[in-house]
Amino acid sequence: MAKEGIDPPIWDKGIGARILAYAGIIAFPNLKRHASLVNIEATKRFTREKDKKLAWLYIISVASFFIVLIVFYLFLEPDKILR
Repeated sequence: MAKEGIDPPIWDKGIGARILAYAGIIAFPNLKRHASLVNIEATKRFTREKDKKLAWLYIISVASFFIVLIVFYLFLEPDKILR
């Protein structure tokens, strides 16, 4: 993307907060978006098959992490465990 002059968003020059936006565009390419944090068309154009697998892995791992957090909070009573 840098060869085409497409730079990362100016607001994200450090920890990579835009990764979820890229993963969403790659994993769900046909979803209608009115606005995005990153260049949608360029992202679709440069996506490889390996990127699709990595995007799905990332989305599944993030969702699993939040499910584990919710289960921990609801069923294991962290207030009592952490005392």
